[in-house]
Amino acid sequence: MFEKKDEYLQGSEDLQPEKYTVEPIIGNYKQNLRFREFITMGLDSVKTGFNLVCSAVNLKKIWLKSKQMID
Repeated sequence: MFEKKDEYLQGSEDLQPEKYTVEPIIGNYKQNLRFREFITMGLDSVKTGFNLVCSAVNLKKIWLKSKQMID
């Protein structure tokens, strides 16, 4: 009887969902920049859209740093 219980408990580790945290950067894009949905469908289109969002954020950072250097 105990052998069956050990086998059951051993397999239950695989069934538990993975525990992870959402990266703060992606959370910032979704919450503060209101970029929550992709209009296009398909993985390639979503990757392209997310690359555009990342490029826009990086350009904004460059613009703010250059503005600080001028002042």
